[in-house]
Amino acid sequence: MEPAVAEPSRHRFRRPSTTRPMNRPALYLSAAFTLSAGAVHAQTAAVDAAMLNTVRFRFIGPATMSGRITDVAVLESDPTTIYIASATGLTASLPPSLQDGGFDKLRMRLQDPKIRAQMKMAMNTNAMDWENSYYGAGGAQGVLLLGFRQDSLRKFNGKRLSEVAAIRGTPPEETAMDLIVQDSSRVDVSYFSMSEDNIKKEIALPWVSFGSDAGSFTNEGVFTKTNAHPRAYGNFARVIGKYSRDEKVISLQDAIRKLSKLPATNLRIQKRGELKVGNYADVVIFDPAKVKDNATFEKPHQYSEGVIDVFVNGVAVLLNGEHTGAKPGRFVKGPGFNKQ
Repeated sequence: MEPAVAEPSRHRFRRPSTTRPMNRPALYLSAAFTLSAGAVHAQTAAVDAAMLNTVRFRFIGPATMSGRITDVAVLESDPTTIYIASATGLTASLPPSLQDGGFDKLRMRLQDPKIRAQMKMAMNTNAMDWENSYYGAGGAQGVLLLGFRQDSLRKFNGKRLSEVAAIRGTPPEETAMDLIVQDSSRVDVSYFSMSEDNIKKEIALPWVSFGSDAGSFTNEGVFTKTNAHPRAYGNFARVIGKYSRDEKVISLQDAIRKLSKLPATNLRIQKRGELKVGNYADVVIFDPAKVKDNATFEKPHQYSEGVIDVFVNGVAVLLNGEHTGAKPGRFVKGPGFNKQ
């Protein structure tokens, strides 16, 4: 059974007349799209050759940014994010061999002049034996700094690596290594290395589901000390608003399936992902004309809009766009869970 979708011309999600505004828009009722491959990272104890679900689907690098990748064959569904930039560490600009032994070893090596000279060359090489994210992003201009541990370096949040290199008067490669050493961390960054055309091709594939690959954030307190990737706030709303409603890459019904039933089925999570008697009541009520992601790379701490009510395990968590304070979420066990 597919997730139930009510067409506006046929059905409305009705409340008692005393609480339902007269101008209330037609609403879609669906299994909660917050339960996605990105929201629940589950791994099975054994790898099934027919279930390649945990492999992230990304084409990166200069060739893909030109839109030249046209087709791909994969066995099963795979969670994908829907932005032209990934998010990981600045350390992904360096060969894995340099990181042998852990971060402390890496930091020590990056203070060796001979190794630094080698790394400057490595960062600008299209390596065949490791994924060079710096090269894939086209260099320093394609690297956006997101988060530091040290307060003294947080002034660089939201700046491109090329900007910081210019401010400091050091080559971009030297700047990258200096920031890693000075912050004593991997330094959170985004790499702009993907093509919007290829993202649309991925979205249209019937076996592709969606995952935010991000944590849960709020736009206040300690969370604002770093710049999150906008997918943390807008990934799922973006599927429905931008790619389904506005650009018509997929239908609304298919978007809901890819956000709910498909990932739940592929991750073998029981009694979730569709509106069905006996299932857990995970329900999202939203206005399809207003769903919109607002988070950007420049201003990521912005909530999406258009979601009205959310029920998790049958308990109202969001009512009329406001959090109720309820926390009915629970640990979701996959097939690899060890009961002992």
